[in-house]
Amino acid sequence: MPVYQSSEQFYAILEEGFRRMAADPHALDDFQRRRMLVTLQTTAPETLIVFDGRVNPVQVSYGQVNGRADLGLKMSTDLLHQILMEEASVKQSFMSGAVQVSGNVFRALQLADLFHQIQRVYPQVRQDLAGGV
Repeated sequence: MPVYQSSEQFYAILEEGFRRMAADPHALDDFQRRRMLVTLQTTAPETLIVFDGRVNPVQVSYGQVNGRADLGLKMSTDLLHQILMEEASVKQSFMSGAVQVSGNVFRALQLADLFHQIQRVYPQVRQDLAGGV
């Protein structure tokens, strides 16, 4: 059974996580310097998260892309959950092909800090909102 039963449930966790990350005005500085529009599409359930580092502060939106993405990532929602819980390696997930990349693969490697910043808050947000389920 998937970790999340609906896209709305997953979006709620992510939205709260990014709200908490915003408390640190420098959390997304590294991503901001890269000036990229990145889409992260997940499956089971289907979601679309858009990170726009071309604006200050970085904008995170859900469900639709406004503009052409510099980089697109696609993976299962369960894999993203495992990465954010540090149960799966970002690097290994890319190398194994579990994460599909559209655009410049080398730019995908520049997202390590973005994943790290999300990993800082995700476990606690999940605990608070989903009861650790």
